[in-house]
Parts: sequence; structure tokens; C-alpha cells
Amino acid sequence: MLNGAGMRTRLFIKVYVGALYVPQKASTIQGVTGRNQPRRMALALQRDVGADQLLESLRAGLADNNSQAELDAIKPQVNEFATIFKSVGEAKAGQMIVIDYAPADGTKITRPRAAVPAPAIDAVADADVRDNFRIWLRFRDRLLAADTLEAAYARLFQGAGVDVAPLFVHQLTQILCRHVLGAAADPLEARMAECLFRAQRISVLEDGAVMAADDETVERFATDGGFGAIGELLQAQRTPLRTVDLDVLDGGNADSYWTRDERFDTAVSLNRGQPALDALCRVLERWVAHFHSVRIAIRPQQAIDDKKWVWHIGLDAEASGILNDLYNEADVDEERSRRLLCLFQLDFADPADMRPQLRGRPVYLAMAMDGGQPTAPEAAEPAAQPAAGPRVMTTPLISNLEKLLAAGKDGALLRFGLGNAHLEAGDPAAATGICSRR
Repeated sequence: MLNGAGMRTRLFIKVYVGALYVPQKASTIQGVTGRNQPRRMALALQRDVGADQLLESLRAGLADNNSQAELDAIKPQVNEFATIFKSVGEAKAGQMIVIDYAPADGTKITRPRAAVPAPAIDAVADADVRDNFRIWLRFRDRLLAADTLEAAYARLFQGAGVDVAPLFVHQLTQILCRHVLGAAADPLEARMAECLFRAQRISVLEDGAVMAADDETVERFATDGGFGAIGELLQAQRTPLRTVDLDVLDGGNADSYWTRDERFDTAVSLNRGQPALDALCRVLERWVAHFHSVRIAIRPQQAIDDKKWVWHIGLDAEASGILNDLYNEADVDEERSRRLLCLFQLDFADPADMRPQLRGRPVYLAMAMDGGQPTAPEAAEPAAQPAAGPRVMTTPLISNLEKLLAAGKDGALLRFGLGNAHLEAGDPAAATGICSRR
């Protein structure tokens, strides 16, 4: 955690901004250095400075803030640090020097913003490492050139296209989504924000319900039944595990999301009138307001019935293609039409924020399934079941273990796992009953 930060000046000239990070806050130098614990000092340089000048400034800072007795107590460490620090050489304004101490490794100094010459990258033996290093350096340079993380993120989608790994883009999107929603985020909005950075598996059930669940989670549950190595072992013994039951998050149980938000294991209904779809609208409104400082209102629509349709945006590649063809009056067959999941209308609060030729007109949005997901109800998976209100809590793990017991796959290990699952779900009575059940 951040222990403290401040600007160091010499003769009214700003030299660096220093920040100290420690596991636990301390109010004295002995409290920081007297414990053999990891710590980090980050120095953001405000002017070009050599190692000797920077070291002199650091010594002066120590002298200004500590007694002579305290300085004498840490003199050996300061001298050792000075020897290491002189290897930095000259540093430029805008660069950062990071000084890390770890009990097992000692003190290391790095310059994460320093330029890396091409020959140094070419000298790396592993081709994959070289390529990944270049990708990371491109993004780092873009980040340093931008005023904010948001500006650097937006520039990823401009020009020749995204040039970093998709997973990295998704993780940045997750960070920004959580920032946009804030500390008091609505749980349904937080769940629907996952649609911006986690692929969703779509199921169209026989009753017409359109359900969305995290694709990676569905695949994992289909592979191991939600209980890791035991599930893989059962699968190796040809025990069926492909039935996937996920709790449906809605207005009645939304607060339970915060007990599992990093597990990505809830399903939501995308049908019109359902709270999850309205929550997605609120997320998109906040996202646009954060990045563009304009107020908009988004609401679900059943169809586009507009003879003056002038502007549309697909929220994914499939939806963009379908909307483009519909706008240009190209033929869109029934199977492809059924891939459209949701339609929305976006209106600007202030028409002056729009381009003059589009001013006052609505913007239509759409979300669709890609070609790899089934549209027929009988092909849909997973089977998402709403979580009932006050009954005994059921999790996907409990559901799968119960099914194995019901199928005659009884055993001490299975009952032990089921009992633990009930305990983790906050139901000790059910956990006790597992042992006595026959």
C-alpha cells in the first residue's frame, strides 16, 4: 500500500516525485527499514538528472526528515544502496525509477519507462518473447504518450487496428468498467458490464427465454462439472458432466452477485422487460458519458420502424453486418435474422452534441449471436435455472454433485465434496444431512 508521497526540490527546482509502498503503513524510518519486508520506492523524474545528482537529492531528503541517530542506524544500508543506484546513469524527465526490495532477492533498480533499443530486443533468443516484448513496448509507449489510461485505451481502436493481445484489451476494459460504475455499483449493472469484456454463451430456451452465461465458465463446467480435478477424473471414467445449471441473476437476488463477482458464474435473461437488459442500457450510458462527456438515453426496442433511419451501431461484428445489410435493403435470411438478440434506441440529451446532418435523429444499436452459437431452442445449452428466493441455497457445484449421487455414483469422496459445498454455501444443516442420507 502507499505509505506516503511527496515532491523533492533542490533550490526551488523540482527534481522528482517520490512514493513509498509497503505492506503495512509506518510513521518512522525504522518502522519501514527495521522490518525485513518487501518495499518499493517509485521516483517520477521532473527534470534530467544524473545518478550522482539524484543520489545527493535522496541523501538530502533523508537528512531533512530524520535525526542523526536514525541516519547512523541505517548508514550501511544507505551506502549499499548508493553503490547500486550509481548503475542507473543519467535519467530523463518523465522517466520513472523503481527501487524494489525483497527479502529473498535484495534490492533491485529498474527503469520501466526507459527506451529499449532494437538490438537489445533482437538479442532475445526466443522468438515468441521478442514478439510479445515488442507488443508490450508499443502499448507502453502509447500509454506514456497519453494523458490518461482512457485516452491510451481509445487509441487502441484507432488507425490500423488493435495491436495487442485480445485478453489484454479485455482486462483493460474490465478495469475501466469497474471505474466507470464506481464503488457503489449496482450488481446487475456490474454483471452486464461483463458483456463488454467476457464472451457470453447464448441459450434460446423452448419457452423463448434468451439466456446469457459466461462462455469460459460454461465450458469449464461442461468439462469438469465445476469441481476441478475430481470432475476431470470422473470425465476420464466416462461419467456424463455436460448438464450445466447456472443461477439466473435478476432483481430479486442481485445482491448475491458480490459474493461471486470474480467467478463469472451467473446467467441473465436478455428478453425485453427483464432487469438485466435495462442494466446493460445503464452501463452503456455511463460508458459513453465517461469517454465522451455527453448524456445519452438508451432503451430496448422491439423493431426498427423508421423511414428516416440514418445512424446505427452494432455492438458486435455480427450485429454490425446485419444492421448494414438491413439499412442497405440487402437480403437477410431467416436464420441470420434470428441471430439478432436485442435492439436498442439511443437518443442524445442535447442534439447539439450530434453531427449537424444527424441532429435530432435516433441511433439504433443491436447485439447478436455469432455464427458459432445455436439459434434453435433444442440445441441450446446451458440450461439456466432461476435461483429461488428463500430456499436452501444451491450452487452449480452442489447441483452437479447431487446429480451424481442421484445417478448412483455414491462414495465417501463425493459425499465429502458435497458436504463442503453446502458449508461454503452457508448451509451447515444440509452439510450434516449429507452424511446420514442413504
